[in-house]
Amino acid sequence: MAIENLLEEIKRDAEQEAREIIEDARREAEKIVKEAEQEAEKKAEKIIEEARKKADVVGSRVIASAKRNARIEIIKARDEIIGRVIGEVRNKLKKIKGKKYKEYVKNAIENGKKKMGDIYIIASRKEDEKIASELQVDVKGKTNAIGGVIIKSADGKKEIDATFDAMIKREMNELRIKISERLWE
Repeated sequence: MAIENLLEEIKRDAEQEAREIIEDARREAEKIVKEAEQEAEKKAEKIIEEARKKADVVGSRVIASAKRNARIEIIKARDEIIGRVIGEVRNKLKKIKGKKYKEYVKNAIENGKKKMGDIYIIASRKEDEKIASELQVDVKGKTNAIGGVIIKSADGKKEIDATFDAMIKREMNELRIKISERLWE
């Protein structure tokens, strides 16, 4: 029962940390969005104005093209902002240290043991080796991830990638949707 409470507390802490990270990123992104949208609006207005001047000669086809180009510029600006927010999420995850980081890695390794039995890990940080040692798990290599571990079955055939990089990659579409919803809807 104590382990379940501890896991629930860790989960709540992680969810709170994630909410805080997303909120900080959202505020920063709103600022970036406002600037980018103003710039995109200026570009769009310039494109539309140029198109209007040419419309007398070329006709409505140019206006449609200008509007499409303006939409593309806005989409590019939004995509750049989403990329910046995701970069900020990566930076926040990279900075997680101490007890929270140790609990995350420890839980990942323990879950790997439950699912695969005998395991070894590939570490991303120096402290991963210490945590693995405490749990009597071998470390067989290092990855360039920003945090977390890769857990492999003893025979190397099965793998659980519990690195922060893999987490971001797995959740990329969902992250992009949530960021977009918070910033533009």
